Amino acid sequence: MVWLDRIHTNTIALVGVMVFLSLLMFDNIGFKFLATTLVGWLTMGCCSTGEFI
Repeated sequence: MVWLDRIHTNTIALVGVMVFLSLLMFDNIGFKFLATTLVGWLTMGCCSTGEFI
């Protein structure tokens, strides 16, 4: 079931990127903070699994 975990991780990362891009459209400090935090968390998550998109 390792491939299932990889698909799950990639799906989360893809959703995160889409959310990040949509949040960039808002010129709001709160949204930008949330977006950068989300991207940082996703980057650490991808690196910890040893797989990068």
